[in-house]
Amino acid sequence: MGAGLSHHGFWQALKHAFAIPGSPVLSPTELAWLERIADAVVRRRLGVPAVFLLQAGSPLSFVGSQALVFLKPVISAVLPPEQCDRAIELLSRRGTIEILVDMIEQRQPRHPRASADEPEHVDPL
Repeated sequence: MGAGLSHHGFWQALKHAFAIPGSPVLSPTELAWLERIADAVVRRRLGVPAVFLLQAGSPLSFVGSQALVFLKPVISAVLPPEQCDRAIELLSRRGTIEILVDMIEQRQPRHPRASADEPEHVDPL
């Protein structure tokens, strides 16, 4: 085979050519940053809409990170540039959105559902 790749090496490389990487490895600092975001979302009682929007936009997270690169000069007027860089880097990695969604869902307060034998109360108009 050309370019110094043996027949066995070629099939080994081809075997993993289309593999989807597992969950990203995040540093303790990155995890702490995501936890602060999740805490802030839940504290403001925005867990449900945040999870909805994050899951809906998850396929576009890389595009979103590139939009942040484009808008960085404007965003840097509000956020420190280091936080903007961290957001860009985390959004560009697969799986980060799912980790953030899991963190938000774990922090959401659990409300007991009404039991099946209790009638649902509906106010008349």
